[in-house]
Amino acid sequence: MLVRTIFLTLALLSGMGTAKAEIAAPKAIAEQQYWDFGRVESGTPLEHLFSLRNTGSAPLRIENVQLSGKGLKIRVPRSIPPGKTANVIAYIDTRSVIGLWKWRILLQTNDKTKRVVSYNIRAFVYSPLEVDPLERFQFTPVHILQR
Repeated sequence: MLVRTIFLTLALLSGMGTAKAEIAAPKAIAEQQYWDFGRVESGTPLEHLFSLRNTGSAPLRIENVQLSGKGLKIRVPRSIPPGKTANVIAYIDTRSVIGLWKWRILLQTNDKTKRVVSYNIRAFVYSPLEVDPLERFQFTPVHILQR
């Protein structure tokens, strides 16, 4: 009987150690994942700050970054300590883009429940000189009288 009690106690204690190891994990929370700059003039540098929070009990590591869209660069930390918030700063150079543009940031993390965090950005970039199509104007024909 005593041997069985000791065995059960040791089994419970070893199971608790395993449970603690499984609980210590990062947890990525992206609060705002979309930003629209609206209409901006070509050549205007764009910058937006996104937040990435680690609500877990282990460091959140950024393992890989993928960017899509012309002129996009970001600044992101490699690791976020438990309980802390970090900034993901997006910089966009609009000198070589015109029209409706969408950019995407994908961060691959070590969070087992949310491996990829994505941020989306949008802007309509116009050139400093825009010409409206003629259809928007109504012309009245003018008749020239000849004598």
